[in-house]
Amino acid sequence: NPYNELAWYHLGITYGKQKDFKTAIDALEYALLVDENFTAAYYEIARMYERNEEFEKAAATYVRSFEYDDPTGYIYYKLGHCYLQLNKNKQALRYLNRAVHEDEELDEAYLEMAAIQIVEGNKHGALHSLNKALELDPENPDYLFTAIEIYQKAGMNLETIAAYKKIIAFGF
Repeated sequence: NPYNELAWYHLGITYGKQKDFKTAIDALEYALLVDENFTAAYYEIARMYERNEEFEKAAATYVRSFEYDDPTGYIYYKLGHCYLQLNKNKQALRYLNRAVHEDEELDEAYLEMAAIQIVEGNKHGALHSLNKALELDPENPDYLFTAIEIYQKAGMNLETIAAYKKIIAFGF
């Protein structure tokens, strides 16, 4: 059935697993030709662009999906992540803020906000965002390593030592 958007969608995912991103995107685009409202295909196309480090195209595809579905906190997070990869921190921060506004449980968004804020010299904002991420996922090793970096940049030696102790206690 050549007009079955689900078949094209799953074919695209299969090509993506084989890291044939161009063919995956072609299949997913065909799914959208069959049904332009098939938002899962937009998300997968964007994900394929991300995996291929084409972050501009990924961001544009996420934004394109807004025409057919209301954005979620997670999609705002993915947009923020794309802009962060493009070193467009202001845009990244804008989308990450939207992400946590939509979904206060998006610990990944808080962590990326903290990373941007500390680079921009906003120690207070970085610590607030970091603490929120750690509150949501206190045993995540990536978060603890990021905490160490932020604490060091903020000159918070006791907190740095405490984070190292947690990493050691968790066996990382």
